[in-house]
Amino acid sequence: MAQDLCKLVFKKNKQKYNKHLSLTPLEHKSLVHDIHSQKIDKDLLNNIISEELVRTKEDLIKRRLSLYSLSQAEDEQSLAKMIQEAGKDLPPV
Repeated sequence: MAQDLCKLVFKKNKQKYNKHLSLTPLEHKSLVHDIHSQKIDKDLLNNIISEELVRTKEDLIKRRLSLYSLSQAEDEQSLAKMIQEAGKDLPPV
């Protein structure tokens, strides 16, 4: 029944319905397992932003990196600089 409704919505919006895309799981494993044991670099931040659909810089810091604030990071200044460079297209909040 839900699949039929999705097909109707896609048809009204003049888009093709792909049932394989709707079968993908909603949850994905995070690329960062433990912020304190894993080295964070520019490539990893770019992967997080592109694959985990980060919406804001706050979302990146709190939800994806599991930090309450940047002051919890071991190297706060370099991480802040990397986030600034990698997330330049992200809104601040």
